[in-house]
Amino acid sequence: MQSKKFTAFSHIILMLNCIVVFVPIFIVVMLSVSNEQDILDYGYKVIPMHIDFSAYKLIFEDMTAVAKATGVSLFSSILSPTFVIILCGTIGYALSQPRFAYRKHVMKYILVTMLFSGGLIPTYIINTQYLGLYNNILVHAVLGLVSGTNIILLKTFFSQIPTSLIEAAEIDGASQKRIFVSIILPMSKPIVASIFFSGMLGHWNDYSRSLYYISDKDLFDLQYFLQNALQSASFLKETYANNPSFANDAIPVETLKFALSIISCLPVLLVFPYIQKYYSKGVAVGAVKE
Repeated sequence: MQSKKFTAFSHIILMLNCIVVFVPIFIVVMLSVSNEQDILDYGYKVIPMHIDFSAYKLIFEDMTAVAKATGVSLFSSILSPTFVIILCGTIGYALSQPRFAYRKHVMKYILVTMLFSGGLIPTYIINTQYLGLYNNILVHAVLGLVSGTNIILLKTFFSQIPTSLIEAAEIDGASQKRIFVSIILPMSKPIVASIFFSGMLGHWNDYSRSLYYISDKDLFDLQYFLQNALQSASFLKETYANNPSFANDAIPVETLKFALSIISCLPVLLVFPYIQKYYSKGVAVGAVKE
């Protein structure tokens, strides 16, 4: 009886949490398809007085530019986390092995890199003057590939894998590369999915690389492209407001903000449901101590 009451209570709490999460998303969607003048005259409404897709029409007015920006964001959001898993994973695997004699010294070096940084200006000079990443699409994918945090997370998870499996594979003649690819990574899906999803989301929402390193419009990522669209719309709105010969409600600045929020949420809404069972396990790794 108590078990049934607890189950019912848990379901009620879960439904309330779902409502708390869903309602703000629903409001943002409704505001993104509201009429700009209705918002200016009557404020924000949960149910739009008039349906208007002007904000989305403004964003997708130049489909070629939107497609290019989306392609750049997809390029960085997929390629960079993949490289992170490969590089940080191999380092974490080496550090997780007790027979690696210098792992304590390497860990100290990694901790130092987490505490201190060269700063923006030295980093910019190295990336542009020495590595040639200015106006280079690779700048979206190769910056920040090695992270001390990711190395420690992967090392902690790899340390939980029984060494008997690795020893058995070595007896069968498997190389360290084969062990890492065929045994370690398949058994580490939770932490790999967690790091990949976090990296993908971070790159999708990041616009600093385009801001600092890109001046070619064809290499802008989606977030920076949308940011420019919002700034241009705001500038035109102010121009129209000072010139009565133009229609003041022609630029949907308010609804544009919510439309941009919806587009920014797309990767979470599309990808997260498929990897949530791994992600929930992966995020708990940091609480496990060796």
